Order: sequence, then structure tokens, then C-alpha cells
Amino acid sequence: VVLGTSIAFVPWVHRERLVRNLVPKQVNIERTVADEVTGLPAIVPDVVTVMEEQETTVVDYDGPDIVIENIEDWAIPVAARSLEEAEHFERRLRLSVDELLDMADENRLDPKVVKNKEILAKLRRFSETGNTGEESETDSGKQVRDEKKRLAGEPVTGEGRNEKLTVINWFGKHRKKSASDSDRAEEVVAYYQPELNLLLGGSRLVDLFPDGRRPFVKSEMYRSFNTPWGKGIPEMLESINAEMDVQHNALTDASVLALGPLILFEPASGFNPETFRYEAFMALPTAKADGVKVVNLANINMAPYIALQSQLLGHAERITGQTEAELGRPFSQPNAPRTLGQQQIIQSGSTVRLLLDLRMERESLRELIKRVYELDRRFLP
Repeated sequence: VVLGTSIAFVPWVHRERLVRNLVPKQVNIERTVADEVTGLPAIVPDVVTVMEEQETTVVDYDGPDIVIENIEDWAIPVAARSLEEAEHFERRLRLSVDELLDMADENRLDPKVVKNKEILAKLRRFSETGNTGEESETDSGKQVRDEKKRLAGEPVTGEGRNEKLTVINWFGKHRKKSASDSDRAEEVVAYYQPELNLLLGGSRLVDLFPDGRRPFVKSEMYRSFNTPWGKGIPEMLESINAEMDVQHNALTDASVLALGPLILFEPASGFNPETFRYEAFMALPTAKADGVKVVNLANINMAPYIALQSQLLGHAERITGQTEAELGRPFSQPNAPRTLGQQQIIQSGSTVRLLLDLRMERESLRELIKRVYELDRRFLP
């Protein structure tokens, strides 16, 4: 509704968690009993059952997941007409080192790169300190800055760092340099760390997602042709808001001109316009009365501007489908409906508008549910 576009990432996820259970265990012991014949104590073997704690891994969830993407982390070429037809696009991820290791275990990243001792140490150092070098340079002003923060009551040590790395996820078509002239480009997925200038992994799209499709579902509030981005309500109302601002400013300027008259005077009349402030029923003596002229501009007609403001508000309500009654406000127009029947007619009109919006959204939901069903059919037993 606000941004005009929403993108959902639909991957197949496998989550596990560690649990501790009590498991029965048979233990051999020796028990001392009295002999039935001699009455002397005798040691006999016995087996007892004890409960022992064991840590096991259980599957928390195995199936398709829906992750709402942050639109600000996406970059799509300007020439792209849709997300499906784009030659390439990229999104920005924020992942921890442990998440990178999990992706390497799933063969989404190159294990030879991520699990390399030197590269892994470099990744952990950068995620914890933000420094890419082996040793940070000497900072001569650090003690002074720390003392200023301490006197100002600010924390000296950095707080709020989530120890996550920025990773660029690239989707697009790529053709190998060693390919022959008849070979065509393939859909490729790559992961790149910009600060360390490190390619974490790259593979074909079909190797990560067996259906061969990009795992994203996009929905638009209002379809905008020849562009991958839809329009939200603020963008639709931007032109109306700009026009209302122009009219409001013009009306304000006209009101000031109407309330403040235009005064024409001769320099030799002794009139000082900088210190002059007039009031109601005020008479100002001057050296030459004929040298001062007052022009009244209070006959400006503001009715057309006031009528146009309500028309623009009504047009905005038609675009958004949100009337004052929908927002729980009383109608401000003079000819607003007051009876129950008239209110019901307006409510039914808003319901029709909501139905049309839901029918547009149904197509996006249809695509999303179809993706989930195909993932279930492929991976579940």
C-alpha cells in the first residue's frame, strides 16, 4: 500500500534444534542377597533401568518458507520491464558468519572458500570489529574521543553492532568464456562480499532451486506498465497533494493581500512605512494628505478555491477507496449524506472497491500458493 510493491522470497528451509531427553538405559550391577540354604551373604548380578539425559537433534521445520524482502535492498536495471524478464538483478543480504557456514553446508556457498581458515578468520574479524586488515593502525585521537564521550554520558564502547556481514546476492544470465559460439547463457546465482572483495560462491540456478525459476513472488498495489515497480497510494496522491499545496499557498497569499491594503505615498510627505502599523479606526496625520493613497484589495473571491479543495479531496477518496466514513470521521462537505440509507450506499461502494483490489491481489496469491504446492510436491514424502 505504501511502497506499491512487495517481494516475497520462497525458499525450502530445513531447521533443526538441539533437545535434551531422558532415555532409559540398562545398567549391570551386583546385588548382595542372603543365601537361602546357608543364610550367608552372596553377591549376584542384576540389571536395573536408569534414566539418562541425551542430547539429540530434532527437525523443527522442513518445508517452504515465506520471507518478506526489504525493497530498499533491491537493485533492478532501469531497462527491465518486469522481475521475470530482467537480465539480472541483485539484492543485499545481512548474514552472520554462522549463517554463511550453514549455507556452505547446504552447498549454496563454496565450502573451499567459506571454510578456508584464513578467509574464515578474516570474515569473523570483519564482522566483529569492522576492520579488514590484520592489525588496525594506531589511533592517536581515540583517548580524547573516549574521554569526551565519558564526560557527555555516552557509552565508550560501540553498542548495537549485530556482527553481520553485507552479502550481495546476484541473479542473472551468464555465459562462460570457454563456451562455444552455439552455447547459450544460463541462469546463475552468485554471492559476493563487497568489503573483502570476495566471491563466496556461484552456481547455476537449477542447482539451488530445482524448478529452475527465480524463487521470488512479486505483488503490486497498482500495476505500472513497462517497469518492475508498482505504484502505492502515496505516489498516486502525489499530484493531487501538489495541486492542493499550490492552491493553498495561492489562497494564503490572496488572504494576506486582502487583509493588508496597498499604501502609496510620496517620499516628501513624512510617512515612514518601516515603523507604521495600522489598526482598526485609526487616523494617521501626515504633512500632505493628498500625498498618501490607500488601495483596498479586499474584494478577492475565494469561493472557487474553496470549492476546488473539496473536489480534489473527493477525487483522492475515489482513488484510495478510503472515505471519511471509512476512517470514522464525520463528513465535512455541506451536502454530505446524513441518513442511514445513504451511508449504506456509500459503504457498499467502498466494498466494491475493496473487492476489486482483492481480485488484483488474488493473482499474486495464486502464484505464491502454486510455488508452495510445487515445493511440497517435490521435497515432501
